[in-house]
Amino acid sequence: MSDRIAADVPHVLTTWRTPQQRSERVKLRRAVTFLAMTLVLPGSAQMAAGSKRLGRIALRIWAGLWILALLTGLFALAFRGAAIELFTSPVTLRLVQIALIVLGLGWAALLIDAWRISRPPDLARRHRLAFSVLSIGLAVSVLGGLMASATMVSAQRELVSSVFAGGGDEEVKEGRYNILLLGGDAGPNRSGLRPDSMTVASVDAVTGRTVLISLPRNMERVPFPNYSPFGRSGRFVYARANYAF
Repeated sequence: MSDRIAADVPHVLTTWRTPQQRSERVKLRRAVTFLAMTLVLPGSAQMAAGSKRLGRIALRIWAGLWILALLTGLFALAFRGAAIELFTSPVTLRLVQIALIVLGLGWAALLIDAWRISRPPDLARRHRLAFSVLSIGLAVSVLGGLMASATMVSAQRELVSSVFAGGGDEEVKEGRYNILLLGGDAGPNRSGLRPDSMTVASVDAVTGRTVLISLPRNMERVPFPNYSPFGRSGRFVYARANYAF
């Protein structure tokens, strides 16, 4: 009799543990699924098990962003010149920077909320830490990536604002925009700012294709042929850089 009881104990423990282990796996899959849903389609996890109002708002914003991206692509294909002017505007770049920051914060908050509605206390003890680390890692990655993108947009905005800060002739000449790019060269033992490099960027007004023409930094009094606009006007190019050694 005692031998039969001893033989049945492992079978009873195995039968008891199997449903418990299955339940733990189901809860873990449910939690990971909520994170994946939020990562791919922000707001979907909230619609499934959280605040439906929050989920609807997030899904509408996400759908609106995709629609805006599609319309932007179509606009760029149809009106390339206007698109370049719009997308290089400091105001547009500032709005894009703010939108990236807000999107990053909102997306990270949705990932944290997905962790909450997964009910971490209901997970097995061995799953709680790994799931929390995964949730925090995804939130930090999403937020960090969008913040880095916002920083790049800010740098482009500063570049456009400083390099193309007005001045010169903005009219198209023979179908091209010609832009002179000067690289500054300064040092603690030097007086003033010298042109370290000089490049002319000639941009096709229709296609946007750009040709870069490098000018020697010690060039001065260059004669032009008579058929050139500079030759007919009798002007010379003065672009000599002074150096202190």
